[in-house]
Amino acid sequence: MEVKILKIENLGECKKSIQIEIPGEELTPKIESVYKEVAKSVQVPGFRVGHVPRKILETRFGKRIRQQAVEELIPTAVEQAIKDANLSLISSPTVTEIQDSPNNPVQITILVEVRPEFEVTNYKGLTVKKEVVVVTEEEVDKVLSQLQEQHAEFIPVIDRNAQPGDFLIIDFEGTIDKKKFNGSSAKGYFFELGKQEVFPEFESVLVNQPAGTVTTATVTYPTDHHNQALAGKTAVFTITLREIKRKQLPPLDDEFAKDVGNYNSLAELKEKIELDLKNKKEAEQLHKMKQQIIDQLVQSVSMELPASMVDRYSKYLLGRQSLRLRQAGLSYESLGTTVEKAKEESIEIAKKQVKASFILEAIADLEKITVSDEEIEAEINHIANYNQIEPAKYKEYLINEKRIDGLRDQLREDKVLQFLIDHAQVELAGSRIVLPK
Repeated sequence: MEVKILKIENLGECKKSIQIEIPGEELTPKIESVYKEVAKSVQVPGFRVGHVPRKILETRFGKRIRQQAVEELIPTAVEQAIKDANLSLISSPTVTEIQDSPNNPVQITILVEVRPEFEVTNYKGLTVKKEVVVVTEEEVDKVLSQLQEQHAEFIPVIDRNAQPGDFLIIDFEGTIDKKKFNGSSAKGYFFELGKQEVFPEFESVLVNQPAGTVTTATVTYPTDHHNQALAGKTAVFTITLREIKRKQLPPLDDEFAKDVGNYNSLAELKEKIELDLKNKKEAEQLHKMKQQIIDQLVQSVSMELPASMVDRYSKYLLGRQSLRLRQAGLSYESLGTTVEKAKEESIEIAKKQVKASFILEAIADLEKITVSDEEIEAEINHIANYNQIEPAKYKEYLINEKRIDGLRDQLREDKVLQFLIDHAQVELAGSRIVLPK
């Protein structure tokens, strides 16, 4: 289809207004086609269906037929205009104005959002800093202690009363003005006495008490309690001390190593812990180096950013943050901020992320960095196995949710960042040593 581009106007933020014209030689045949379709079925008193004279059709339906013809031509005309203008869109075009009068070409104004135009150079040889990865004996011992805690046994105490450091199992039920309230009761609640994991009033009435004790505690909620229904109220709890237990840690020996992971010895377990810690720290350093690369690229490249992409991503960030706060029973105010400030921060983060994505994509194109189907399959299997999901079902989910392309884009960005690190000058932090390639 032939269209004429009359004017392209840059509106900023990657938006352009395009005015196009549909020539008469394109519109006339379409109008004739619509007339023929209408003539087949239109009913006019005094005439048989399909035999209504053309002049009567023009008089009664001419304006509507022309309008229909124009509407049917617009999608093809817009598509052709965008192709002729060599524009790369990032959102669907919007028709903002149609100028149509008899015996004149139709003029259409389109609003489009295009990919930003920019140039990225000197992306090889960037300087990044890396800290020396060291795993200390104390760090290994800390992980061992955590494993030891995870495999602790809790031995019932029957020959004495509860003491700080014991683990108690209690039932409790609370009332305010002799009425139950949400969250006022629990059975089999497990906690360590003296660790302030429950109300101090609970601990004070349970210490030095034997198993089987039934007692009460009075709790007054603070006036600034996050649950306004409880703020400033006084509740009376009836508490039953069901069991007293003491924690017994397993000895750190070869048998312990065999129990926690079929290691032949404690020394072998320590070696595995050290390796895991080293790999984790190396991954953290890699992440920091990637962030340094991104920061330098974002600062060195100037471009307009598509408003819709920034808006969409910032809303996603803010929504995710708000959900996490609600799940934790918190609010922006409780963290000393406001929704407005959080929104401003999400917009700034979104701008940086959107800009970085365009830059990394451009570098990928320049360096012909791609992601194969085999790499996609490997990543799907990795994610599925990590989350203990059937790979085939996870792949089906990605396809149904149309997320395969997103996964491919993420893998491509990761490959570009690794490429940039491989071609960067890596300095060990605190020194002038440059690591060899």
